[in-house]
Amino acid sequence: MICNEGRYEYNQNTVITCVSVLQCGTAVSKVLELSDRFLELRGESTWLVMFYAPWCGHCKKLEPIWNHVAYALYGTEIRVGRVDCTRFTAVATEFVVKGFPTIMYVQGDTRHTFIGDRTKEDIVGFAVRMAAPPVQRLAGHHQLAPLTQRPQHLFFIYVGTEEGHLWDLFKGYAERMRAFHYFYSIDAECMAENFKLESVPTVMVFKDDLHFFYPSKN
Repeated sequence: MICNEGRYEYNQNTVITCVSVLQCGTAVSKVLELSDRFLELRGESTWLVMFYAPWCGHCKKLEPIWNHVAYALYGTEIRVGRVDCTRFTAVATEFVVKGFPTIMYVQGDTRHTFIGDRTKEDIVGFAVRMAAPPVQRLAGHHQLAPLTQRPQHLFFIYVGTEEGHLWDLFKGYAERMRAFHYFYSIDAECMAENFKLESVPTVMVFKDDLHFFYPSKN
């Protein structure tokens, strides 16, 4: 489908129509308007979807933020869309939407509901975490340092070889909790360049200028 100066041209996979103009009226939005055909085609991409109702005040408040989210994720594998649940009730039923707005990450049959502050930063962070592996591998301290310098950035990091009981526990926890936090792993040799390790393997948690160890008891 092509959106051109407010007119729409449809192709054979018409599940999407463009939301033509941002509230400012000067920039074309990157948000995609989804129809009930989203149920058939959801497996073809990775989606971040807002389920809304036109009469919902909270939805109207979220609209400009949602546009910024779409721009931030434009060019990634994540497509940002929205569904009018008053028009496409089958979609709302399929995704068990119980309130408005509901923000959900959808990849095939996998779905995760966003629970957090409705800010651009928090929503984008949620989408990026869900699209990435549960545990992201750091090549060295040059990748770790910028993470420790981000204000209010809480994250967990596994230090050591990716095997054994502690690693299995860490990976399992990351798979369950990645919607809320960032999880990384790094070689012990790289970590020892800047931190005195009490044991290996170990798990560390970082926030601001603080860090704590959770050593293995094996």
